[in-house]
Amino acid sequence: MLKTTPYLFAALVAATACAQQPTYEPNSSSSESLSNASGELNSLSFWQDKVDTQKCSSDFEAPDERLVHVLNLTDERKLLQIACEFGAYQDGYQSYVIDNTGEILKTVRFIVPSDENPTSLHTQDTVWGSLSLSGQSELELLHLSAGSGACGYRVTYTIDSILSGTEVTPKALYADSDCYNGKFVPEWPKIDLSTAVTQRERRTN
Repeated sequence: MLKTTPYLFAALVAATACAQQPTYEPNSSSSESLSNASGELNSLSFWQDKVDTQKCSSDFEAPDERLVHVLNLTDERKLLQIACEFGAYQDGYQSYVIDNTGEILKTVRFIVPSDENPTSLHTQDTVWGSLSLSGQSELELLHLSAGSGACGYRVTYTIDSILSGTEVTPKALYADSDCYNGKFVPEWPKIDLSTAVTQRERRTN
């Protein structure tokens, strides 16, 4: 479902909150990995006839920088994300593994926690949040349940698990479902994944 909160209002709220909270900087080289992809791979027009967006509600009237993300996984494999839903402070993306020529090798679905209960996991076609490289062998998904960063989850996945499967299991999970306890992203507690239960699949968030 398309989130209708006006972008300007959300940006002002987030900016005010960010001035009062600890900053979080992922251990990431994502800006380099995004820019390393060839120009045509970063263009929505290159992918429009190659990906199925029939279930998406975004109208794709946005810059390519918002619509298309390409992360280098290895020298020969990349993770492609195509925007499927627009939100006020984060968007929802469909994910694919591609090669250097732009051939789609497979669709990737990530196992993520629910906003209400981080120990309840489900597989999701459209993943809300920002994915970035974390070190040399992992990706990190940051999902905000509030634009201020007062609640949400942060999940890491190994690159090997993305390359080897179609449903990607978390390696580590940090989450806080209480938006009013004053804890921001750097302070979110680590969740014991051995206590988590994977529910039936969920197609959207």
